Amino acid sequence: MLISRINRSYGFDWVAVNDRYVSNKGYATANIFISCVDSVKSRMEINDAIKSNSRKYSNDDTNKFYWIDCGNSAKSGQIYIGTTGNIKQPKSNEFETVADLGTAIYNFFGLTDDPEEPTCSVAESLGKQDLCINKTIAVYCGHILWTMLREFRITHKGMYINLNTLITNPINL
Repeated sequence: MLISRINRSYGFDWVAVNDRYVSNKGYATANIFISCVDSVKSRMEINDAIKSNSRKYSNDDTNKFYWIDCGNSAKSGQIYIGTTGNIKQPKSNEFETVADLGTAIYNFFGLTDDPEEPTCSVAESLGKQDLCINKTIAVYCGHILWTMLREFRITHKGMYINLNTLITNPINL
């Protein structure tokens, strides 16, 4: 698991929770929240929970700072890195820093669920989704997270992936 490797490499004591999201379960102790959900409704629930929980804490290590939202359709998908509000950034002469990236809800406002789109459930997706779309999204998400943690910066706030055209497009800051 990626978190175990990071812990060993950097001496951290991070915990990863691989679990189905339940709105009242209390995920209030994570600094980074990664979601891979099928519906706008699920994203709205996550957004509400993250915003609600992030107001309960100050600048301690239990505050949610980043929400990485992953999603896909049959042959395309997106990864979006959002923030729960302003995050103080260090001064940089090399880069323009951005304190608030917004969330997936803010940046994809107006999206609706398509009942014809396949879900990520294994049984349903096997017949409707491209074999590699979920894995492709996961690999790119892992790379973005790794870059964030290793270089302490991002140069884009996500990306779009299209397996039909074999094109990936960054989402600029």
